[in-house]
Amino acid sequence: GDLKKAMQRAKEKNIPYFAYLQIPSLVEGGCVNSGIAPMMKAKPIPPSSEVMAVARALLLAEEVGCALHLSGVTLERSFALIREAKKAGLLVTCDVSPYHFFFDESAILYYGNTAKIMPPLRSNKDREATLAAIADGTVDAIASHHVANDRRDFERTLTAAPFGAASLETVFSACVDKLLFDGVVDIFRL
Repeated sequence: GDLKKAMQRAKEKNIPYFAYLQIPSLVEGGCVNSGIAPMMKAKPIPPSSEVMAVARALLLAEEVGCALHLSGVTLERSFALIREAKKAGLLVTCDVSPYHFFFDESAILYYGNTAKIMPPLRSNKDREATLAAIADGTVDAIASHHVANDRRDFERTLTAAPFGAASLETVFSACVDKLLFDGVVDIFRL
């Protein structure tokens, strides 16, 4: 389909295909991770939407032979697939956001709509897997995933509020605090 054609064009131009990880039909109308959705009385964004997108992108990239960058990885299962693909020799890189190694899904209970981001904050197990993937080199970059919204947007209900959080001004300090000071990476990898 269209994804395969886009990867073929990327290969022809000798550039990586950049994939943002979601299956729209599974994400539509969702607000938060599956684990906290019942407590929030909100429609979930299931982890399967990311895992399926990662698997699909990796399989097609292998078939086409193009380089692939996966943006916004958040799940232990996704990191396992990426780790396996790298070991098999696929030209794949990925990034994570500071939100996903600093917070877990419970942050929405404290921070409300300002913690409604896409992809959603995940379980604490996935947050720890994100840190492990950074430490072992599975993760290649930290991306801000900065989305600034008007303050009034956060006064809406959870379902009506937009996704996004401002982070541009805090990315580096979050990385120093959580990655360097906690011993996940050294100063040279930071």
